[in-house]
Amino acid sequence: MNKLYELSVNNVREACHMYWIDKNAGYFLEHCTVDDGPVIGVCDPAWEAVYGITSEHYQGYVQSENLCLVSARIALIDKTDENTKEILTNTTVLCRLKEDTIQFLSIHISRSDGKEIAPNRAVLSDSYYRRTLEFMFDVVLEYQTANNVFIYDKDKYQELFQVDTHFINMDQWFWHMCTECVLPEDTEKLDVFRRADIEKRLRNNGNFINTSVRIKNREKGLLWIQVTIIIIPNDKNTAVERVLILMKNIDDEMQERMQNLTHARMDDLTKVWNRYYTEQLINEYLETFSKGIYILFDVDRFKNVNDSYGHITGDVILKRIASSISSNITINDIFGRIGGDEFVLFLTEYNNSEKEIMDKISNILKNIQFDYSEQDIHMAIHCSAGVAVADEQTNSFQMLYKMADKALYEAKKSGRNTFRIS
Repeated sequence: MNKLYELSVNNVREACHMYWIDKNAGYFLEHCTVDDGPVIGVCDPAWEAVYGITSEHYQGYVQSENLCLVSARIALIDKTDENTKEILTNTTVLCRLKEDTIQFLSIHISRSDGKEIAPNRAVLSDSYYRRTLEFMFDVVLEYQTANNVFIYDKDKYQELFQVDTHFINMDQWFWHMCTECVLPEDTEKLDVFRRADIEKRLRNNGNFINTSVRIKNREKGLLWIQVTIIIIPNDKNTAVERVLILMKNIDDEMQERMQNLTHARMDDLTKVWNRYYTEQLINEYLETFSKGIYILFDVDRFKNVNDSYGHITGDVILKRIASSISSNITINDIFGRIGGDEFVLFLTEYNNSEKEIMDKISNILKNIQFDYSEQDIHMAIHCSAGVAVADEQTNSFQMLYKMADKALYEAKKSGRNTFRIS
């Protein structure tokens, strides 16, 4: 993805420089596959002015493994006219990587004030840009932060979600999505608008977020949709100017992917088993052996971490904890993330010595303690655990979960960073 991004942005930058400064449209046209897409606003650079570039900003939005949409915002000034004002130009290019070469599938050039650079030439307005996105996605929502305007096509939204909506702002839409549309297990994937997360994305050029969630469709039941969120910063990259939320029905594709058992069984974030498969493995083991140690972990004060520092930081911490536990268990143990910051470890190889059990759990808790630092943030990360011992009477995942959850509550009450055995 980085190679695609860099090649696309660099090619568009070179094309723009040749077009505006050298008055040469050749680079655009040589790299353009006109049979695949429109070329709007590209004209013979016959203007008399000698332009200089006073500022330029390029941003790429990776669409897939070989498609990248590049948006360029360039401020020009006529070097021969002392009284001229800056002319702002917008260029949008859809790029395709093919055999290590960038091809332009579509090109749109316009002035931001809607005036043409050259007389009698077609230029791109926001409506053209929007139509381009609507060809690629089923639903396009746009939030303009300066005037708090929220725009979307109600008919297309109703076609995808089978609900009649009249959202007047982004907050109203987001609340409806999380409470009425998206499956509860997937709502965390949309929690990307926290201030701490946005600031980090602006600093690190992480303006592109791509995820998939399951939504409730009244006619078809659950549908997988791809949600692409593009955060467009202002010229100084210090604040959000615009947010685009792009949605596409990918249910057929996801149903095919779900046939891949490894994908279906794995937690996307931590790459350990998900809740469904963790429960299945433990129940299958108990049907044969009726013994084992069930350990329920969660991260102490993890909600404070997400609320204060954002989900990006929270995700880094969860992945580190999962990696640490995974590296300290045997191949026969069962380990999975069952939701949020909760993990379950089921030990299959042990004897009935209570000391052995306590030593094992103490070592695990010790290994997943660490100090986390990020710029001026310093946090001591640790977990608490509740333990339940499986036998012939307590021989199911749900029974053990209830026992371990009660023990975990006692561990929290006693000061955290410890464990209790049910």
